[in-house]
Formats: sequence, structure tokens, C-alpha cells
Amino acid sequence: MENYSKQEDRETETKNHETIISSSQTFLPSIPSTEELENISKTSDLIHRLKESNLGLTDDDFDVLKYHKIIGRTFLLLTEEKLESRGVKLGPTLNIICSINKIRKKNSRSRSCEYLLLLSFASLCFIEFDLNTLYFFSFEFSYSTYSHEYRR
Repeated sequence: MENYSKQEDRETETKNHETIISSSQTFLPSIPSTEELENISKTSDLIHRLKESNLGLTDDDFDVLKYHKIIGRTFLLLTEEKLESRGVKLGPTLNIICSINKIRKKNSRSRSCEYLLLLSFASLCFIEFDLNTLYFFSFEFSYSTYSHEYRR
């Protein structure tokens, strides 16, 4: 009988430990991509996605986005000057700009990685290649990948 209770205690302890582990491994949504944000056409959807990503935005920051009817595409175009010229206080202005910079930085890092992987793959595919071919290939890739950022 005493043995059974110890076994039961161990099973309960194991289950509690598994619960603690699973709750500590909860999914943390990633920082959204610029492409994802560009496709958000409602302010409420933008705010929901930004809240999920834990960028450090506050309710005051979200109030600014609501008041100015900011959607995904326009969120990425915000600058410190644009916000200040609309009378937004310094705190929310800096917090919003900081979040936009985090998103851009994350996206530029992932594009750099994609670019390097593609170049590595290209060099493996070209057993015999000359530098002009590789240069042309890398120029084509960089232009097509980044050109949409420069169109306004």
C-alpha cells in the first residue's frame, strides 16, 4: 500500500513536471515579416498581429495606430517626422519607430541569409563557372529580391 502511494506520487510529480515544461515552451509568435504586414488591410488586424509579436508596444502606441487608421502597408512607411508632425508624443513615436526598425532588421537578416544560401547553392551548381556568370546571377537575384522595396 505504501509502495503504491509512492508510485502514485512519482506519477503525479512527473505529470506536473511535464506540464511545467510544456507551459514554458509555449509558442512565441515571431516578429512579422514586412510582406505579412503589407497584406494587413485593417487597423484592428494590424494591432492584433503586433500584440502577438511582443514588440514592446503599449496601449498608447496602439491608440495612435487606431486614431490615425494605420494599416500594415502604412505602418511600415511611418517615420519619426511623420508621427511628430501629426502631434504624436515622443514616447509613442519612439516606441513605434523602434518596433518598425526591429521588423525591418529581422527581415533584412533573413533576406541576407536567403541570398547567401542561394549563392552557395549557385556555386555548387556551377562546377565550371566564370566570375561574370556568377556576378550576373547574383545581380539578377539581388535586383529581383530587393527591387520591390525601392518602388514607391
